[in-house]
Formats: sequence, structure tokens, C-alpha cells
Amino acid sequence: MFVQGKSMSLIGKQVHPLHWVAAADYARMVSKSYQSEAALNKELTIFGPEAFTMGAAMKTYVGIVAPGVKVAPISTSALSLLGMLSFNIEWKSMALLMKHYENWGEDGSPEEANRLLGAPQTTLKAWCQGAARLTAGLRR
Repeated sequence: MFVQGKSMSLIGKQVHPLHWVAAADYARMVSKSYQSEAALNKELTIFGPEAFTMGAAMKTYVGIVAPGVKVAPISTSALSLLGMLSFNIEWKSMALLMKHYENWGEDGSPEEANRLLGAPQTTLKAWCQGAARLTAGLRR
């Protein structure tokens, strides 16, 4: 969604590191939570195994999955305005979400989720390598 042609949009001043979690790790944890009495009626925080700023994560992604794509910054205000002018609800919503992360980052602790469900294991680099293999297979 962030990649458009040969450009990847870095929305806002994303200075706070985020713990990226792979969908497969998340799905495994959600599935296990439904099988665990100890996880019933609990609000659990899930963090991936590493923390990266959005810009650093995008550079890793581009370097492995999409060489030649340039990371291009856009402010949350500009994206919100573009969303309003074009009636694009997704852009307006994305601007709000990225403004939140710009201001606050993430919070909570994954300790209980990791103890009950097993910690996520997929690193950003490993996920990108898998995405690169998938992308290469689709081009064939």
C-alpha cells in the first residue's frame, strides 16, 4: 500500500521505533489464544521481535524486496489534505494513524502475550526475504 510505482511513501515524522510483527506470527498467536484458557478475556499486546522506525523498516524492505524504489516523505497534514480533496477515506484514515504513531509511538508490554502464546519469531529481514522470493516467483 505504501509503494506506488517507483516510490514508497514515508508518512509523517516517524521517529518512534515500532515492533513489526509478521502476519503469520500474529495469526499463530491469535489461533493459540482461542485454545488457551489462560488467555480468555485478556487484552494482550503483541510486539514483533525487533523495533525499527518506519523509515528504517522501509529502507530494509526496499533494499531486499524492491530495489530501485525510493522512499519519499510526505507529511501527515499533506496526506490528510489530499484525502479530503480527493474524497479518499483511506488516505485520511492513514494520515490519522500515522499522526498517532508520529506523536506517541506504541505502548504496552508484550510479556504476558509472549508467555501465554509464544513470542513472535519472524524478523523484518526474514519476512522481506520471503516477500522477495514470492515477488520473484510472481514475475516469472
